[in-house]
Amino acid sequence: MTKISKDHYQFPWTNDMLLLTCIFRLRILPFVPYSEIADIFMQWLSNGLPSLPSTWAKTQNISEKWMKSRLVQCLEENFKGAEFRGDQIWYRAKHADSELVGEMLRAAGLDKKGYMLAEAEEMELQIRWRRDGDWRAGSIPDGEDIVQPGVGTIGDRQR
Repeated sequence: MTKISKDHYQFPWTNDMLLLTCIFRLRILPFVPYSEIADIFMQWLSNGLPSLPSTWAKTQNISEKWMKSRLVQCLEENFKGAEFRGDQIWYRAKHADSELVGEMLRAAGLDKKGYMLAEAEEMELQIRWRRDGDWRAGSIPDGEDIVQPGVGTIGDRQR
């Protein structure tokens, strides 16, 4: 039996980011790449505080490209950690109301890019495949020309 840990993030906004990341990685097909999730967060931040990302980057003497790559790395580490630990946020994302997830999909503009809500059975298969590291069967297609770089989640196939 998996022990569900408490959410360990200190700031509420980090919990919100993790919840959205988990929803985009668990409940949407194909999986939303971490880089696209980072783009969504940076766009939302820019819409609310238009100059914040570029101003902060300048004051820290870093590029927005570096900020995005670091955000992508954090999103991936946090998702994998939440799934491995059994965080409550991961379980909330897994069991989130489908209508709410659909609204998030539309609000992020992902529906216009061909993403859709994952069926419960497909989500469970994907979770099991990540846990077992077995990508030999199921809906993950074979072939370089079919698989998009960056699409997938824990246990992505090694090439």
